[in-house]
Amino acid sequence: MVNWNCIGIPRQPLRFLSVVLLGLAIALFSPRLTAQPAAIVSATPSLLAQAETSPADSLLQQGNDLYNAGRFAEAVAVWQQAAATLTTPRQALERALVLGNLSAAYQDLGQWAEAEMTVNQSLAVLATIAPEADAQRHTAILARTLNHQGHLFWLQGQLEDAVDVWQRSALAYANANDETGVLGSLINQAKALQVLGLSVQSEALLQQVSQRLAQAAEPSFQAVGLRQLGNALRRVGKLDESRATLVQSLALTPTTPTSQSSAWLELGNTERALRNRALALGKTAEAQTFTEAALSHYEQAATVNDPHRKARAQLNQLSLWVEMGELAKAVSLLPDIETSIQMLPPGRAAVYTRLNLAQSLLCAHPEAAAAVSCQPFWRSRLDLQSTSQRPTSVDTPSLQSIGEILATVVQQAQQLADPRAQSYALGQLGELYELTQQWSEAQALTEQALTVTETIRAPEIRYRWEWQLGRLLENKGDQSGAIAAYNRAIEELKAARNDLLLVDPEVQFSFRDNVEPVYRRLISLLVSPPQNHPPSQLSLTQAIQTIDDLQLAEIENYLRCNLGQRVQLTDETVDPSAAVFYLMTLPDQLVVLLKLPGSNELTLHTLPITKQAVDTTLRSLRQELGKRYLSDQGKALGQQVYDWVIRPMESSLVASQVNTLVFVLDGVLRNVPMASLYDGQQYLIEKYAIALTPSSQLFQPEPLVQNRLQVQVFGVADFQADNPGLFPHHQNFRDLPYVATELEQVQQYLPGDEFLDAQFTRETLQTQTRNDASPIIHIATHGQFSSDPRETFIVAWDEQIDMFNLSHILRDREESGFAPLELLVLSACQTATGDDHAVLGLAGIAIQSGARSTLSSLWAIQDQSTAVLMSLFYQALIDRSATVTRATALRQAQLQLMRRPGYQAPYFWAPYVMVGGWL
Repeated sequence: MVNWNCIGIPRQPLRFLSVVLLGLAIALFSPRLTAQPAAIVSATPSLLAQAETSPADSLLQQGNDLYNAGRFAEAVAVWQQAAATLTTPRQALERALVLGNLSAAYQDLGQWAEAEMTVNQSLAVLATIAPEADAQRHTAILARTLNHQGHLFWLQGQLEDAVDVWQRSALAYANANDETGVLGSLINQAKALQVLGLSVQSEALLQQVSQRLAQAAEPSFQAVGLRQLGNALRRVGKLDESRATLVQSLALTPTTPTSQSSAWLELGNTERALRNRALALGKTAEAQTFTEAALSHYEQAATVNDPHRKARAQLNQLSLWVEMGELAKAVSLLPDIETSIQMLPPGRAAVYTRLNLAQSLLCAHPEAAAAVSCQPFWRSRLDLQSTSQRPTSVDTPSLQSIGEILATVVQQAQQLADPRAQSYALGQLGELYELTQQWSEAQALTEQALTVTETIRAPEIRYRWEWQLGRLLENKGDQSGAIAAYNRAIEELKAARNDLLLVDPEVQFSFRDNVEPVYRRLISLLVSPPQNHPPSQLSLTQAIQTIDDLQLAEIENYLRCNLGQRVQLTDETVDPSAAVFYLMTLPDQLVVLLKLPGSNELTLHTLPITKQAVDTTLRSLRQELGKRYLSDQGKALGQQVYDWVIRPMESSLVASQVNTLVFVLDGVLRNVPMASLYDGQQYLIEKYAIALTPSSQLFQPEPLVQNRLQVQVFGVADFQADNPGLFPHHQNFRDLPYVATELEQVQQYLPGDEFLDAQFTRETLQTQTRNDASPIIHIATHGQFSSDPRETFIVAWDEQIDMFNLSHILRDREESGFAPLELLVLSACQTATGDDHAVLGLAGIAIQSGARSTLSSLWAIQDQSTAVLMSLFYQALIDRSATVTRATALRQAQLQLMRRPGYQAPYFWAPYVMVGGWL
């Protein structure tokens, strides 16, 4: 009998492996999650055919072959040799081509300084050549070099520069009659614009690509172009459009096995992304449908003799079966996969194929439930299966054999001189040792992984291993070392967001597994020092900053863009009567941090209660608040949350004469209106005005200038639900008969224009926004906030306007030179049922619209009470007899509504929330 350790690995063989590998280097997580615009450097026969025959020609082609095989370091050596032989003026074009290709290879190796130097050298050489001497070749090489430079800017996070350069490359490709290059440059621009938050402009470019493809005469060219477009649409989160485009591509794809395999593979990837989105939204039945489609497509993609394409399809099948817990089916694929892998030539593709195999095999083990990289697998499995459908035990490859696969990959990556691949392999091996509790070996491998990445810029790799190192140091009892490692991981995450978090749906929907835990673990250490010592004020300040950073990261991940304009609230800018609460749910405790006005001291209160227990209580409270009559149970739940959050801080709030509470909320806490918390006699709104902010880095509170207030009002009262042919977007929405009254009452207090029913169209909203400087826009219509941005929308007369398009319309006022929108009111909207992250949609609109504050509701209320509350709100807002902030105006309206017969229950007044600036 073999003496197994705690999870089934013979301890001595693994220790032998560790001795072999301690002198090597490491890196990160599944390479299939990276998302970068492709830098095309494949061989260009048309360019070479026109060049004079020379020894450099064969070197250039040899380098191309090595590059396409994923042997980047060897390609660099060959191209360097070619560049050294191209020294005469007549060889300048060939030298420029080689230097551009060198830049692309350096980029793949992560050597950005060398990449920048060679691409600049290429452009400098081209600038010395008179274009008319060989115009076609000169323009083609210029286009290619600009494409490489754009990709380098992308990698460095210089997105505006990347867009500018790709615009120039598209023009050059067009002048060279290279339609493939034009389409690639347009797609790359679209990706960068999406990350910059310019989603409407991104969508317009992708539409332009679609139109150009429709005009192409050659079906096979259309098929390839549509496949690339479908891939790009998936990358920027347009999953339904991606699927439709890929289906169209498949119909045009030649019947050759390799072409068909590529088409089925991309379609399967989109079905899988749709599955991930459905699981994140709690739509299990839809997820199952997408899962079955993805598996079918992968199976069809695997019917090809090409070992690389076949292995990719089979590995995607394998990982999906593992996610589903269908381990017997996963194991049945292994013989074919191993055969395909053995046929792969040496190169990065072969290395990454083995890495993905090792990752899936690891996550197939029940013993690997604690492995960080397997959390998306396990969460997906739990989402899809009930407890009565747990998978049966299956003999999977041993963890020892997985370690041997990774050791082989390390050696192959070293032979390729590929630090990224080497880092991935050693990082995964380090996690394997962490899992088997061989701490010293795991730490040594992790530190080597970080050492390898010091020679390249790879934040998407480094963050994972800094996180892993933090866990290992924490286990060792080195809390300060762990805090430092987690801090470094978060800094790397900030640098990695452009690529890792924003334009890959697979990563977006595993944000809570791949990103959140880093922040939460750091917060936990900062608020819980060892030996029961109270945390220092410096630690608490850092904890608040980390909470803010997490909220910001989640919003950026949701919006799939960078939020460039950020502020930090200070004592000088915050309302002197406002206190800020930071709430955070950690696995084993609820953290409450309070910043009082005019004080540099932070107050901490923690409760030893699990996140699961907190979430269960909050969901029950939210369900009770949705009833027209609040039960005793509802009051008890409201009091329970009050006791958690407010009561420990009550005396401090009173002593500081606080009038307004501003909440930075986390997770399920966002779905519960803080106004409804109950102390046993009064609701919280009866004591304080309340506002929400997604992060204190996003909104700068500024008072309303009352003598300049005007409003534009829009609304739909009469929904054409009985006319699905002309009004499909009105389906499932009931009439709102009191909307007309609501708009009339708003205009009793503030001057402005009204657009009701057929007058409220997308075009009208856009025109009025561009031409009218009114600081308030009031929209009364059905709408929904969702954790999927594409499912966050308002209903106009002529169409549903999703969040990205609504935000684009509202930001048009800035192009007209108007001041930012002071207040956006969205009445009759609601959060998506059963979606714990739906309030992100409300926060997303609040941020993307450019409005300083947004007033809306967490659930749909009868429009009669909404009309009353809105009238009371504007009446309070314009009261010049007292200094009234937006938050206090809302509070006064809620209190007056609460005291009216029939409206006492929180159902009617509690869901209205002010997001953003509250002054």
